[in-house]
Amino acid sequence: MHGIIYKIYSDNTPYFYIGSTTKSLTRRLWQHKRKARTKKLTSSKIIRCGGKIEILSLEEVDVSSKEELEAIEYQVIDELTADGSLFNYCVNIRKKQLSAF
Repeated sequence: MHGIIYKIYSDNTPYFYIGSTTKSLTRRLWQHKRKARTKKLTSSKIIRCGGKIEILSLEEVDVSSKEELEAIEYQVIDELTADGSLFNYCVNIRKKQLSAF
């Protein structure tokens, strides 16, 4: 299965969300925006900041399971926040208990 590690961000806030998907990025961003209206998702905090919301592919991988894809996602989060400079900007409470809010 083909997976993508992605970043959701807005030009109105320094915060960003790291996630993973096997869907297209266009579809995944649409899902985040749709759910942001009615649910309290960690990505909702960024989407509700307004501005231009973007989704960016950080890494594309071929994996054998969703668990393997999530493990790679965790690794990307760890790499992005390893030196501490981005730790407070990475919003992915759902999986890593990283909170910028």
